[in-house]
Amino acid sequence: MKPDQAARIAEQAADDAVKAAMIAHERASSIPKPAAPDPREAPHFELLRRAEGWAAARINPRRSRWPGLETLDERIAENDGQQARAAAELAELHRRRQTADQEHEARVADWLAVGQEGPRPVSEADELDSRITELSTEIVAYDIGRERISAERVAFVERRRKSLLREAAEESQRRLNRCLALIDKLEQERDELIAWRQTEIWAALFPHDSLASEPPYMNCIAGARLKIQSRHLPGVTNQLFAPNVFALLRDDAHHCATVATTDQAAAISGVSKAALSGEEAEWQDAKFEHDVRRRENQAAIDAYVREWGFPPSEWT
Repeated sequence: MKPDQAARIAEQAADDAVKAAMIAHERASSIPKPAAPDPREAPHFELLRRAEGWAAARINPRRSRWPGLETLDERIAENDGQQARAAAELAELHRRRQTADQEHEARVADWLAVGQEGPRPVSEADELDSRITELSTEIVAYDIGRERISAERVAFVERRRKSLLREAAEESQRRLNRCLALIDKLEQERDELIAWRQTEIWAALFPHDSLASEPPYMNCIAGARLKIQSRHLPGVTNQLFAPNVFALLRDDAHHCATVATTDQAAAISGVSKAALSGEEAEWQDAKFEHDVRRRENQAAIDAYVREWGFPPSEWT
């Protein structure tokens, strides 16, 4: 075969290969691609959704005086403890199962090497697999148990919500009154401390003429020693007047007795966050507007009473 003829044959073969590749690519492109899997159909999606409900139903009050609720919490804790023990055992079984086949093969090899003396070694793989299946089922069952007890917990609160709310509100008010009484007592005790410190200095110096002056006990926290104040309030260079500090403590007590997040306040009031903050542009009836004004006026009155000890004259 001549060289130029061989070159033409090779060139033709190359062209045919390119055409075949193009045809194969077109056919592959025409095959519809499978739809992407819906993440909601993933095995763990339903578990995650249910877990969100469990988390909300497990939120505990900071204080509880209700034995029925405590009993449900104990049941949930016992359920979770049993599940944790089952999960620990399952993890150990999985670890053993990974090497069970190799260990069995090694024991059979040893048995063959000594002339098959004694019974043939039996693999523990089947036993491990059976127990793994049992524990996997139990762990899911504990999840179901937790969900059921959590549903009981929700139902318990919903049935008794009014009484729970009343008791908690009464205790909050009692604690607020106690805080205010303690602040008053602290202010009185501070005055007594100052008086006895002055008496102590008098006993040490009388009749020295330096007794004509005294440190600024009555005006500022820690007197003139800003370095004491700055340890607790860095960046505050103005001296804090004692009466204002005690007034701040009283306002803080009232704040702690009434504070809530915007989400919580909206949920309690049964309105949206935007409506609660006044940012939602929607028509409201006269009763709603009246309630808003009433709450705002009452808040102003309460603030005035806390500051001056009596309501403003225009409200009396």
